[in-house]
Amino acid sequence: MARKDKEVVYSSEQGREQYTENGERIVYVERQPKKKKNPFLIGCLGLLLLMILLGACVAAMGGGNDNENSSTDTKESTSTTEKSDSKEAEKKYKIGDEVTKKNVTFKPTKAYYTDERNEFAETKADKVLVVEMDIKNNGKEDIPVGTDVSAYADGKKLESYPINDTLMDGLSSGRSISGKQGFAVVGNPKEIELEFEPFLSGEKAIYTVKPE
Repeated sequence: MARKDKEVVYSSEQGREQYTENGERIVYVERQPKKKKNPFLIGCLGLLLLMILLGACVAAMGGGNDNENSSTDTKESTSTTEKSDSKEAEKKYKIGDEVTKKNVTFKPTKAYYTDERNEFAETKADKVLVVEMDIKNNGKEDIPVGTDVSAYADGKKLESYPINDTLMDGLSSGRSISGKQGFAVVGNPKEIELEFEPFLSGEKAIYTVKPE
């Protein structure tokens, strides 16, 4: 009858070979000690994770700063543009200055009082202000001229006064025209201004007028 070997686990202090009462040989199998985790490897992994987290935080903070800087730059640019437009609107020109608004070039060449009177005029005038001007149409469409020029005395709009060569016409694309506008002045105003605003443009140029 063959003997059956019986396998059991033994410690290093036990003998290498023993038998049971029935004659069965006891075979001891040496237990392999469990491998311990390497603390150095764990530390490296932890450090790597920490560096990744720190990198993500720095990137997020940097992105926020970029957005904030971009927003600040945009606001500053808008503010600068608005200030520039405001200064342009407040700027006052003098007779002889040439400006271009909405593809229309305007240049008042002279401003003076005249003794000329129109016997058919219904407008009262102590003085008649005459403004001579040149206008050029740089656009692609025909434009009306004459109604785009007005005058103010101490902030009050002056009425037009009919004089010879009054500029009241249409102007084709690429064409120029010269003419005059007359305005009825009552009393002795301290300040006279001329406004040029092309038809339906929404843009204007203001001139300080000192009649000759």
